[in-house]
Amino acid sequence: MPDNPKPKMSLEELVMSQSYALEAIINLLDKKGLVTREEIIRELKEMQATIFNNKDLDNPT
Repeated sequence: MPDNPKPKMSLEELVMSQSYALEAIINLLDKKGLVTREEIIRELKEMQATIFNNKDLDNPT
């Protein structure tokens, strides 16, 4: 095997790659009528609220 390691992605490139992949999945789900963008946004907001509420409970001030 060659000893040429792949160049590492920057954090920005990794985040952008993930963002594009998620956007493509959302677009396909919406086009196929499986879920709407609004449903996805609502689900994301619920997940964020749960995550932030749990963090507050873990670190009381």
